[in-house]
Amino acid sequence: MKTLIATLFLLLSWSENERGLVIKDDIIMLVIDQNTTELELSEYKAKLKSEYKINVDYKLKLGGSQKVKSIELTVDCNDGFKGNMKTILLKENQQAGFIRNYNKNAEVPFLIGAL
Repeated sequence: MKTLIATLFLLLSWSENERGLVIKDDIIMLVIDQNTTELELSEYKAKLKSEYKINVDYKLKLGGSQKVKSIELTVDCNDGFKGNMKTILLKENQQAGFIRNYNKNAEVPFLIGAL
């Protein structure tokens, strides 16, 4: 129950303006929106691989002003948790990505998709 409350607190305290690679306590989140750049994703991918042994692959479709129009994301945490998603980011405030909660009592240890 404590873990669920901690996860909910993190998600509720996480601002919609917060994006990118967010690491807090036992939780890793990758938040992608239209303004995420291919360079940022490349840096996040390298950090997740080198520091957390998480494999991330992605395919982007860019629109005007090099904004992300759609993303196909595959994540393998190399501990039994993995998944993939494909989404179209049509609105400025839409976000996608994944959350990995390493707390052993987490009720939702892995989530991928719309955030």
